[in-house]
Amino acid sequence: MFVRIANAGGVTAAAEQLKRPKSSVSRGLSQLEAELGVELVVRSSRRFRLTEAGQVFLRTASKGIAALDEAREEIRIDKTTPHGLVRVAAPANVATALLPPVLTTFVRNYPKVKIELSVTGRQVDPVRDGFDLVVAAGKLTDSSSKVRSLGTLDAGVYATATYLREYDTPRRPGDLVDHDCILRGPSGKKDRWRLTGPSGTVVVPVDGHLRVDDLLGAMAAAAAHGGLALLPLHLPASDPKQEALERVLPDYVVRGETMQLVYPALRHTPLRVTKLIEAIVAHAQGNCPSSTRR
Repeated sequence: MFVRIANAGGVTAAAEQLKRPKSSVSRGLSQLEAELGVELVVRSSRRFRLTEAGQVFLRTASKGIAALDEAREEIRIDKTTPHGLVRVAAPANVATALLPPVLTTFVRNYPKVKIELSVTGRQVDPVRDGFDLVVAAGKLTDSSSKVRSLGTLDAGVYATATYLREYDTPRRPGDLVDHDCILRGPSGKKDRWRLTGPSGTVVVPVDGHLRVDDLLGAMAAAAAHGGLALLPLHLPASDPKQEALERVLPDYVVRGETMQLVYPALRHTPLRVTKLIEAIVAHAQGNCPSSTRR
C-alpha cells in the first residue's frame, strides 16, 4: 500500500486507485509507520512529500514488488510454455540406455527447459533429495509420491564382431560357458545369466577374466573386444571410432526389474515436469516391455 501511496502522490489519489476509503488507506500508512518507528511521509494539506526514511523504504519496497511481479510472470509463463530446470535421477542402465534419446529430443522441442541428470545407484526420494523426477526399480513402498510405470528394461548379450570371429558366435545359451564373459557386481559369488527365450528360461553359469562394477565399464570392455557383455537392449549409438557391438542370441533376453517414474505429489505440477513425464512414458511404451500408463 505504501508504494501505491508514494507513486500516486498522496493518500487521496492512492485511495481512489485502490477503490478503498481514504480513512482505511491513511490508517494503513499510520500502522506501517508505527511498526517501523519512523515517519515515512510529511503530512501537509498543501503538498505530499516522502521523508528520507520514506525514500529509502520506497526504493527497497519497489524492488520487492518488482521481484514479486517477475515471479508471478514466471508462474504465468510456466503454465503455457515449459521453461526452467528439471532435476532427474536414474540408475546407470536407464540413464545410459533409455533416457538420452528422449531427453535430447525434449530439450530441442522445449529450448527454454534445462535438465540435470544425476546417475546414482542409491535409493532416491524425490522430495527429500530435491528431484523433480526419479526413475526407480522394483516396487515402491512410499505412497506419498506419484508413480508411473515404465515397464521393464531388458538386457541382451553383446560382443564385437572381432571377438566373435576369434572365439565363434554362441548359438545356444549353453555355449556361453565356453566364452569369456564380462562380469558385473562384487566377486565371491557364482555368476549366472538368466536368459528367457522361445523354449522358456535357462540359467547359465558364466565366467570371465574381467569384472566391472558399472554398466559403462561393461560397455567399454565389450567394445574393446574383451568378451560377451550383458547390456540393455536399447544401447546408445557407439563411438564411431570403435567397433559396433552386435547382439548375440537375439531370441533371448534377461528380464529387468520393473522401472517406475516417481515424482512429488504436488497439487500443481509444473508444466515442464508434466511434459517431460509424458515424453518419458511415451518413449518407454515403445521401448520397454509391459510399459503401461497409470
